[in-house]
Amino acid sequence: MSRSVLMAWLTAPVVRFSSAAARVKLWCRAAASNAEIERGEGGRTGIPVPASRTKGEHAIAPLTPSLMKSDQRSSENQAFGLALAGRHTRAMTFRLQGYDHVGIRVSDADRAVAFYVRLGFAIDAEFSNELVVEMVSTDGTRINLIFNGRQRLGANNVLMDEPVNWPGYTHAAFIVDSLQRVLDWASTEQVAITEGPVDWGRRLTCFLRDPDGNVLEFNELVERQEKHPLPSTAANQPGSELTGDAG
Repeated sequence: MSRSVLMAWLTAPVVRFSSAAARVKLWCRAAASNAEIERGEGGRTGIPVPASRTKGEHAIAPLTPSLMKSDQRSSENQAFGLALAGRHTRAMTFRLQGYDHVGIRVSDADRAVAFYVRLGFAIDAEFSNELVVEMVSTDGTRINLIFNGRQRLGANNVLMDEPVNWPGYTHAAFIVDSLQRVLDWASTEQVAITEGPVDWGRRLTCFLRDPDGNVLEFNELVERQEKHPLPSTAANQPGSELTGDAG
């Protein structure tokens, strides 16, 4: 999606916030507005900055119902807007610095360890025991294999392959230096690429699964100066491996 199309979508009037798409749109509008203000361009509110503010010419104002058109407001909308405003105004006393690891539940310890070794991970014995094995790649990326999983017929993934979409973590996403090398590795190791490659604009992506059906995503980050050619493989459209829509 181009920037002009995205901004047109973000700034279009929102009549109701009851649907998930409308709520996401509201969040994006608030984030885009705040980003514009932070760059000193006035954003969508144009509210003057307090005297204590030293960055930019305008304050970052949360998107509350008072900033919406009256015909967009209902009791539901006001409650949602106030909740959103609360999220934006609470001060954080910590700063996220990244992931330490992702935990992956598996049903067969030996099979799972062998698979992730093939992917480039090695066991870190200092942080492993009979219940959980911590593995680390050469760049320091860590995963935990948790050995209390119960095997399902056909490696069916309860979060991704069922008609009902239950809440939960759907996939781990790794950054790689070359997506084509991932595709080549999968071909050599006879591991199916379950989706992709997909061009997301800032990254090229493909998906595969471990022996228990856990979804793994691999991303090659790219600079978008011009259209980037996709590596050669199957369908290049985003689908069920990202969303878990089995139907």
